Amino acid sequence: MRMPNRDDDILLQTLQIGVKTSARDKLEEKLRVQLSRQNDAEAYFALALFNCACIPFVTDGQKLHKCLIDTIEWSSRSVEIDKEHWPALFLRSMVRLMMNDDETDEMAMYLLPIDYTEKDAIDDQYRMIDIQKTLSEHSPYCIVPYVQLAYAKVLDKDIKSAIYILRDAGEDIKLEKIPHLKNVIRLPFISLNKSAHKLGNHEMCNFLYYWIRALFPNQKL
Repeated sequence: MRMPNRDDDILLQTLQIGVKTSARDKLEEKLRVQLSRQNDAEAYFALALFNCACIPFVTDGQKLHKCLIDTIEWSSRSVEIDKEHWPALFLRSMVRLMMNDDETDEMAMYLLPIDYTEKDAIDDQYRMIDIQKTLSEHSPYCIVPYVQLAYAKVLDKDIKSAIYILRDAGEDIKLEKIPHLKNVIRLPFISLNKSAHKLGNHEMCNFLYYWIRALFPNQKL
């Protein structure tokens, strides 16, 4: 079982600094060289995280498409090697689900691969839940797949089911600060919170406000 850890934070911080500069291409090349030497789940995950870190800085539709595809594909390669790699399962499913929202570039969405579908992303949430069942104690990460499942229901206009999912999740959550990968893991919470406010659904808004304040105390709402 592979859960988020401090090494992920160090890697993400390095990547986020690198992708903002002209050193982006050199950083990607370095990660590919590392992959050629290491060829394990972590090397593939590093490339997935690199492409995810690039997404906010890409404006061209086709380049955005490449970042999205590469995030999903490198994460999938990681999962092929380590089927219990929770961060890789999270990353590819988060990207796939969030590509269905109204703010996604239409060209990037049109070009998304059909071999990793929204249904596959939903199935990954149940894989993550199964992994979490093996933890010795409840972890704040346990809420994450439920939030993604609820978000998928909101995207399908099934608000009633989304609320049921959030209610069930609330019974089994440890409300404390997310220790690692919080800058990425917070994204589906923010997206679902934005959707809840657009819908004017007070119960959903209350769930998200309470959880975000506890899990991501520095997040502005």
